[in-house]
Amino acid sequence: MRPKKTVLYCSPNQELISLRAFALSTRGFRVSRSSNPHQAMRLLFAATCPDVFLIEMGKGASGNFLASAAKECLPDLRVLLVEDLPDQETGCFADVVLPQGVEAAVLIERLRILTARKRGPRKRELPPPAWMPIMEGLA
Repeated sequence: MRPKKTVLYCSPNQELISLRAFALSTRGFRVSRSSNPHQAMRLLFAATCPDVFLIEMGKGASGNFLASAAKECLPDLRVLLVEDLPDQETGCFADVVLPQGVEAAVLIERLRILTARKRGPRKRELPPPAWMPIMEGLA
């Protein structure tokens, strides 16, 4: 049996939290729930870091500030943001932005894509070779 992927879900709407959590848990995800951003940030640094941070703040509110705070603390965390319009002037810090009222099937498919493990060697930034400053001094 494969391990379940964990999703941290933040939304101020309690009814929406229970619906989405049920849909995600029946599709093989383990869901941690949060109704406010402060609680979400506390859960983010719990014993097990989630695989995906799902933010759905609702009408009139932007979850971009929460996505930026999460990305600042954990840059490798994948963030899925569901909102009406992303902030054009500040940029969007989420990996995926979906429109408000997205269907559950589309949301689950995006989560599966985000949680898929990439195979093969990891790309690393290699430091410049030690001889590089010597060669620059000769030129």
